[in-house]
This record gives sequence, C-alpha cells and structure tokens, in this order.
Amino acid sequence: MKIPKKVDYAVKIFQIVDEHPKTTTELASQLKTSVFFLQQIVARLHRAGLVLVVRGPGGGVKNYVLVTNLYSIARALGYTDKSLSGLDGGYLDLLKQYKVQSNLFTV
Repeated sequence: MKIPKKVDYAVKIFQIVDEHPKTTTELASQLKTSVFFLQQIVARLHRAGLVLVVRGPGGGVKNYVLVTNLYSIARALGYTDKSLSGLDGGYLDLLKQYKVQSNLFTV
C-alpha cells in the first residue's frame, strides 16, 4: 500500500506539531521540503478543521483535534472516495480504520 505524498506529509505535520505552534518554514526545514508545498497542505487541513493556524508573532500550525484518521486527512486534501479506492481494493477501508494521533495526545 502506498500512501499519497500529500497525505504522508500531512501525517508528519500532525506528528511534529504539539502544544507549541510551528511555522511552515520550520516544518519545511524539518521535513526537507518546500514551504509552498506545506502551505498548500496546511491550508486544506485548516479549512477542514484539523489544524489551527495562529497568525502573528509566536504563531504557526497547531494541532486542533486529538485523533483523526487517514481517511479524514485524505479527504481534507481533496482526494475523493473514487480516487482513494482506485489505489488498492481494501485501501479505502484501511484509511478509515488507521488512526493518527499527535505526539501530545498519544497514550
């Protein structure tokens, strides 16, 4: 099973940000990718209510939900059920079952 690149980076964002917001520049540096690419992902996650974006000094990206699943992340990034189910027969069901937790909320 291959997870789409944007979903993979979104999961990494969830794992990095905790109670201290991180800017997209900090995230890009840590993930070794472009700021623009991460801004696109963060904007979609923010619109879906999965992350909080705090503007101004001391701001950045912050977790907004305790736990989500890969399916919710993929849908927030614009993937449809049809595009996701086309990747693998049971892929869609697996996405709905796989939980994503931030480091702050892991048990």
